[in-house]
Amino acid sequence: MPVANCFLDNRVETRKYEEIIFRLSENLAINSTDITINFIKSEYQVGKAFRLMIFLYLPSIWQQNEVEKIGLEFTKTLSECLGIETCDIFLITSIIESGNVIANNTVERWQ
Repeated sequence: MPVANCFLDNRVETRKYEEIIFRLSENLAINSTDITINFIKSEYQVGKAFRLMIFLYLPSIWQQNEVEKIGLEFTKTLSECLGIETCDIFLITSIIESGNVIANNTVERWQ
């Protein structure tokens, strides 16, 4: 289950949230109900600024090439749907091990 926290430049406007989920689901062959994206408007950013910063959390079930494919697809889809150049997007992926997620008061385990 990919989970992404997306910090958006406060000038970015969109209503294409459902399209983003649909396209990611289709292109990655992941059920849309297994993808969670949080969009957070960024008030202020200092240093190297990006219009979109994506913090992507993935379960440890995928191989490195699949992790890279998922990250690239997130970047591409969000770029197209939000109208942001890929050079203005920063994505970092964290791999989450089995047993380190709790949902519905149940420890999630995968193999």
